[in-house]
Amino acid sequence: MQQHTVGGPVTVAGKTAFYGRNVQVTIKPTQNHDEGVVFFCYKNDREVVIPVTGKNHSTHMHQTCLMDATGKHNLKVVEHLLFALYAMGVDNAHVHVDGAMELPILDGSAMAWLNAIQLVGVVPVAGTHRRVLKVTKDVLLDYNGCQILARPASTTTFCASIDFTKANPFIGRQETGVVSVEALPTLAVARSFSYTPLRNAVAGLSRIWRGESYGGAILVNKNGLKEGFELRTKNEFAQHKLLDFVGDLYSSGWFFEGSFKVHKGSHEAHHQFIRVLLGAHGVYQEHQTSDKTMVAAS
Repeated sequence: MQQHTVGGPVTVAGKTAFYGRNVQVTIKPTQNHDEGVVFFCYKNDREVVIPVTGKNHSTHMHQTCLMDATGKHNLKVVEHLLFALYAMGVDNAHVHVDGAMELPILDGSAMAWLNAIQLVGVVPVAGTHRRVLKVTKDVLLDYNGCQILARPASTTTFCASIDFTKANPFIGRQETGVVSVEALPTLAVARSFSYTPLRNAVAGLSRIWRGESYGGAILVNKNGLKEGFELRTKNEFAQHKLLDFVGDLYSSGWFFEGSFKVHKGSHEAHHQFIRVLLGAHGVYQEHQTSDKTMVAAS
């Protein structure tokens, strides 16, 4: 399997969840080998370059951020776009962000990102082979109530489960079942969700959250959905947690071969898992994919 990039430039625009600023994001192709995903952000007429390296991610306010080389600039809310790039098999891309150091929240899902990439398609980068990290032994992380398990497997699969029975009985327990790489695009419809205790906590931490006011998350009360909201799938909450996990996993800059299960995931736990996985000795090996590996259909 060759490396892939997007078939042409495509733009997505919207408001940011924090501060509510208008931002425009253009995903552009690159034929550079092994470059990965690189963000070019424009702040005060200056260009801030942030590659996806696996060493520069951080957690802030229930989101994933990427830092530049100086550590002075953070690009926020990258996980939904990174999910769409992984699901569509995009190895290399230039992402230009204009208007804020934050990607738009859109409807809280990855659907707009996925649709944009599908619009232009994905194309191979000549003379390349996809670089993949193959899990060679079990890796288990137990972190603040979250459990993540990676196991060797010839076919890459993902599974997520959640348990909100104490925090919000309506959300309760859900799981996604096993999801193959080819089926990842089906998760893109799943939206972020916000339940009453969490909303109060976020409001207490910051008064700059604006995402709820324009549909950036499903709003859940103790007894059900807030008026005006309907679920897109019966297990949309768990599906979004898996979407976040895959997007966070791609903040490592790698595609993976193995079986991944996450229970009660969080961005902070996902990032810790990446550190454990990449830092452990003898639990993975780098290899190139065979011609049998498939890229998601565009």
